[in-house]
Amino acid sequence: MHSTDPNADLELLAALVDGRLSGEERARAVKLLAESDEALEVFANVVRDQRAEDAKVIPMRRSRRWNQWRVFVPVAAAAAVAIIMIPRLVGRLETKSLATQYAMELTEAPHFSDGLREGWAERGWSVTRGVGRETPGTPRAVEPKYVFRLGVRSVDLQVSLRRRDTVLANRLTNEMIATLSNVPMAEDVSLGYDELKTLISTDGIDRSIERASSLEEDLRDRVGNPSLFAFGQWTGAAELAARARDTSFFESERGIRYIQSAMPPGTLTKDDAEALQSIDSLVNRGLDDRSFDEVQRKLQAVITNRGN
Repeated sequence: MHSTDPNADLELLAALVDGRLSGEERARAVKLLAESDEALEVFANVVRDQRAEDAKVIPMRRSRRWNQWRVFVPVAAAAAVAIIMIPRLVGRLETKSLATQYAMELTEAPHFSDGLREGWAERGWSVTRGVGRETPGTPRAVEPKYVFRLGVRSVDLQVSLRRRDTVLANRLTNEMIATLSNVPMAEDVSLGYDELKTLISTDGIDRSIERASSLEEDLRDRVGNPSLFAFGQWTGAAELAARARDTSFFESERGIRYIQSAMPPGTLTKDDAEALQSIDSLVNRGLDDRSFDEVQRKLQAVITNRGN
C-alpha cells in the first residue's frame, strides 16, 4: 500500500478511522491517504458501504493487493473518513491547504533539515513595492507574478514555522504583507498575516501553523488565479525537495506527473512545460547529487522568472 508492511498500513488506517490516533501517528496516516491510491480505495469502500447500508458494522473491503485483510469500522467513524477523503475525490486542486501538506511532507522527510542549508528562502525576486489600494469601483486584476510569489511563500512560511525559525517566519510574513498590497480586496488577509506575525512568539508554533493554514485558504480565494497560486506552491515545495535531496517527493503522487496533469490549460507557459519535461526525464533516469543540482537549478529558474 505504502510501506513495506501492508498489515501495518491497514492497522494504521483502522486506528485512524476509530479515532485512536493523534500527533505524529495521525499525520503519518493522513500522509498515507494523500499518497496511496490503495489506501484511498479502502476508505472509499467504507464510505460507499456506509451510504448503502444502515448497519452497526461496516466491512472495510479488501484492496487489490492485500487479499487476506478485513477491518470492521463503526458507522459513525466512517463519516469522519469522508471528511479526510472528499478533497481528493472532488479534485486535486480543490484542496486549499496545499502549503500545509507540502510543508508537513517535506519536514518529515529524512535528512530534510540537514539538507536545507542557510539561505534556502532567497528566491531571487526584486523587492515588492505596493501600488496602493484600488479606488472603489475600479478593481484591478492581480499581476501573475504576485499570485505566483504568494503561492511559493505560503510554502516557505509553513516550512519556516515547522523548522521553528521564527525570525525567518517573521521576515516572510512581512514580505507577504507587502505583496498583498498588490491584491485588491485583501486588507483582511493582510491584517491576518500581521496578527500572525505579532502573536507568533506568544501563540507557540502549533497555533501559528494552524493560523497560517487558515490564512492560506483565505489567500487562495483572493488572488483570482488559484491554479497559478497552486503552481507556485508546488514549484516552491519541489525546489526545496531538490535542495534537500528528497527523492520521495519526486517519486510520490505529488511529483512531476501530478503537476503536469493537474494544471488547467493556459496555466503553464512554454518555459514551464519544458522545464517540467526536462525534470521528468531526470527523475526517470534516477536522481543523484548531480541531477538533483540540475533539477534545483531548473526549478529556481522557474521561480525567479515567474516571480519577477
